[in-house]
Amino acid sequence: QEHYWKGMALLGTSLVMDGFLGALQGMLKRPDTRKRQQQPQQRPPTAVETMLYVNAYALVWLFPMAKLSGQWDEGIQLLVLRGHHNNHNPLRWAVLILTLVVSMGQIFIFL
Repeated sequence: QEHYWKGMALLGTSLVMDGFLGALQGMLKRPDTRKRQQQPQQRPPTAVETMLYVNAYALVWLFPMAKLSGQWDEGIQLLVLRGHHNNHNPLRWAVLILTLVVSMGQIFIFL
């Protein structure tokens, strides 16, 4: 209970960043109306490309942080190594469902 505020702060930050993403994504995809003589016209990224780049950046940033903090090893140990016992199957299902729901939510954010 003493770390409850940290989770709420992370959730609030995530929601605020999702709001910024929508505004900045619109700005990024707006066609450039300035005349450029020597530079070729670049097409704006598609929604799927934007999602790919955001996820790749998150992976590059968050994987080393999870590894350095020990959370990666602890999570793998909890889900895989200790998973031979039946009492961890509900946790595996919960993580799978969470992953699928987050993926679908991401599609709605980017499209």
